[in-house]
Amino acid sequence: MISDKLLVRDYAASKVGVNYLVPLLWLGGNPEKIPFDELPNKFVIKTNHGCGYNIIVFDNSKISLAIVYESLTRIISR
Repeated sequence: MISDKLLVRDYAASKVGVNYLVPLLWLGGNPEKIPFDELPNKFVIKTNHGCGYNIIVFDNSKISLAIVYESLTRIISR
Protein backbone atom coordinates (compact mmCIF):
# COMPACT_ATOMS: atom_id res chain seq x y z
CA MET A 1 0.00 0.00 0.00
CA ILE A 2 2.80 2.44 0.83
CA SER A 3 4.25 2.20 -2.69
CA ASP A 4 0.92 3.20 -4.28
CA LYS A 5 0.68 7.00 -4.26
CA LEU A 6 -3.11 6.98 -4.26
CA LEU A 7 -3.62 4.32 -1.61
CA VAL A 8 -1.08 5.92 0.69
CA ARG A 9 -3.10 9.15 0.59
CA ASP A 10 -6.01 7.33 2.23
CA TYR A 11 -3.67 5.77 4.77
CA ALA A 12 -2.06 9.13 5.64
CA ALA A 13 -5.45 10.82 5.87
CA SER A 14 -6.67 8.14 8.27
CA LYS A 15 -3.60 8.63 10.49
CA VAL A 16 -3.07 12.41 10.50
CA GLY A 17 -6.07 13.90 8.67
CA VAL A 18 -6.73 15.24 5.19
CA ASN A 19 -5.37 18.69 6.10
CA TYR A 20 -1.84 17.32 5.70
CA LEU A 21 -2.32 16.04 2.16
CA VAL A 22 -1.20 17.97 -0.88
CA PRO A 23 -4.30 18.66 -3.02
CA LEU A 24 -4.96 16.14 -5.78
CA LEU A 25 -5.85 18.27 -8.82
CA TRP A 26 -6.56 15.56 -11.38
CA LEU A 27 -6.54 11.79 -11.67
CA GLY A 28 -6.69 9.75 -14.84
CA GLY A 29 -4.97 7.39 -17.22
CA ASN A 30 -4.96 9.41 -20.42
CA PRO A 31 -2.46 12.30 -20.49
CA GLU A 32 -4.39 14.02 -23.27
CA LYS A 33 -7.34 14.50 -20.89
CA ILE A 34 -5.35 16.49 -18.33
CA PRO A 35 -7.26 19.80 -17.97
CA PHE A 36 -4.23 22.10 -18.21
CA ASP A 37 -6.44 25.17 -18.58
CA GLU A 38 -8.00 24.42 -15.16
CA LEU A 39 -4.72 23.77 -13.33
CA PRO A 40 -2.80 26.41 -11.36
CA ASN A 41 0.31 28.05 -12.73
CA LYS A 42 2.63 25.74 -10.75
CA PHE A 43 2.03 22.02 -10.18
CA VAL A 44 3.66 18.60 -10.37
CA ILE A 45 2.58 15.69 -12.56
CA LYS A 46 3.34 12.35 -10.89
CA THR A 47 2.67 8.82 -12.04
CA ASN A 48 1.21 6.35 -9.59
CA HIS A 49 3.25 3.32 -10.64
CA GLY A 50 6.84 4.45 -10.20
CA CYS A 51 9.26 6.99 -8.83
CA GLY A 52 11.41 9.53 -10.58
CA TYR A 53 8.83 10.19 -13.28
CA ASN A 54 7.75 13.59 -12.03
CA ILE A 55 7.18 16.55 -14.31
CA ILE A 56 7.52 19.81 -12.41
CA VAL A 57 5.62 22.67 -14.04
CA PHE A 58 6.79 26.12 -12.99
CA ASP A 59 4.70 28.04 -15.52
CA ASN A 60 1.61 26.39 -16.96
CA SER A 61 1.46 28.90 -19.80
CA LYS A 62 4.90 27.87 -21.09
CA ILE A 63 4.71 24.07 -21.07
CA SER A 64 4.82 22.06 -24.26
CA LEU A 65 1.80 19.78 -24.24
CA ALA A 66 3.35 17.61 -26.95
CA ILE A 67 6.41 16.96 -24.78
CA VAL A 68 4.27 16.26 -21.70
CA TYR A 69 2.03 13.85 -23.64
CA GLU A 70 5.00 12.06 -25.19
CA SER A 71 6.81 11.77 -21.84
CA LEU A 72 3.78 10.46 -19.99
CA THR A 73 2.84 8.03 -22.75
CA ARG A 74 6.40 6.63 -22.67
CA ILE A 75 6.32 6.39 -18.85
CA ILE A 76 2.87 4.78 -18.71
CA SER A 77 3.84 2.10 -21.20
CA ARG A 78 6.77 0.91 -19.04
